Amino acid sequence: MKDTLPEMERIQIELLRKIPPDRKGKIILEFIEFQRKLLIEGIKARHPEYSEEEIFYAFKRVILGDKLYEKVYPEAKNVKP
Repeated sequence: MKDTLPEMERIQIELLRKIPPDRKGKIILEFIEFQRKLLIEGIKARHPEYSEEEIFYAFKRVILGDKLYEKVYPEAKNVKP
């Protein structure tokens, strides 16, 4: 289900196309940083008992997925996001 009218979507796309590439890159990097902070805050909210190290490992588990995470960080397998 779409929540944007076709005309508004067309205008949004037109405006996005006009943004210079360097500004688009900055917007993307800001969004990635926002997502990282949001993920970390979610981990802290679910696990207030976690140390900074456990938060780091929980973050990495989400980013890498369980299989790769367990290969890269075998010492921290019990940390859950």
